[in-house]
Amino acid sequence: METIIELKRVRYISEFSDVLSPDELRQVAADSARNNKRDQITGLLISAGNLFFQLLEGPPSAVDECYRRIKEDPRHTNVLFLGMDVGDMERLCPDWDMKGVDLNDDSQERFALLREIMRSIQVQQMAIDRLRMGLEEAVWNEFLRVGDEPSA
Repeated sequence: METIIELKRVRYISEFSDVLSPDELRQVAADSARNNKRDQITGLLISAGNLFFQLLEGPPSAVDECYRRIKEDPRHTNVLFLGMDVGDMERLCPDWDMKGVDLNDDSQERFALLREIMRSIQVQQMAIDRLRMGLEEAVWNEFLRVGDEPSA
């Protein structure tokens, strides 16, 4: 049984700039595993096309730094934060410095639902982003233009 310690667990989805070959995906997971071992981070990296779902867990400051690097990495776009847990808990992935899972094999019917969920989250986030931008523009036009008085 894994020891209960203070951990931070972060989950996110991002787009990679290009679809990666199976060999490139294995290399990303291997590079991540090497860095994570150094930083006492464990986790899971799932890919579907150019989408990634990742779970990172480890010491809070190490997870924060890793997630910051991911958000600043030009290979990642549209990084969507899904959730975070912090506290005394067991690791979900105690034996995986970084477990890579490639869902791109369409012959694997068991992966179809996971692929669809990842794609749906991405599409919904893009719709939310468009709505947010529309709201901000409407607020700007209605209330924040310099010299205009808000209508009552």
